[in-house]
Amino acid sequence: MISEAIDYPRSNEDSVRTLLIGGLLALTSVLIVPAIVLVGYLMRVIRSVARGEERAPAFEDWEGLFREGVRGSVVALAYALVSAIGAVVFVGGALALAGDATAVGAVLLVIGGLLWFALSLVAAYVTPAALANVAERGRIGAGFDVATLSPVLTSGSYATAWIVGVGFILAGGVVSGVFAGIPAVGAIVGAFVGFYAGVAAYYAIGRAWGDREEVDVAETETDAVSRPAA
Repeated sequence: MISEAIDYPRSNEDSVRTLLIGGLLALTSVLIVPAIVLVGYLMRVIRSVARGEERAPAFEDWEGLFREGVRGSVVALAYALVSAIGAVVFVGGALALAGDATAVGAVLLVIGGLLWFALSLVAAYVTPAALANVAERGRIGAGFDVATLSPVLTSGSYATAWIVGVGFILAGGVVSGVFAGIPAVGAIVGAFVGFYAGVAAYYAIGRAWGDREEVDVAETETDAVSRPAA
């Protein structure tokens, strides 16, 4: 899976254009629209890989990409808010200690830190699978479909794919960090490397999603973006 994932981002017929557009979108992802389009593209990657398509999707049908990205962004944001619960407790403990170093503040600080870490890890683990289901079903509600997601999340294939994906993201961060100290160049390299690593990571997720036994991906509609959002 790892070698295929590494090759995948440059597998389509116009890979230079795809990587160039993806890198530019990543570079400008501090803006809302490019970030949403990137999410839409990653969801399209998941769906195409799950269906057994060997080549990375091109940047086309921008309106469809944006619609998919909106749905995916809503779901990703919802899961990110889950981890915010721990953050609130952690900040509360920090403020309590700052005002008066009491045992209660210390306990809140420790519990909040552990809760923040645990919920962040859970959110990071669940989100790719949730995005995969949204990409397939074309509905925001699919991102919270426990009956569909649970068997996938507890499968060894998904756990392996998630770890591989995290490995790509971390490796991309290391490479980007090498150039981080170079003005301008560091940001540009980081954006392009980050896009490449992200596509490779979501290739792994797409493979796991396509391998699941609970849903026959071949029976899905050819264009999930045409379905109405929930």
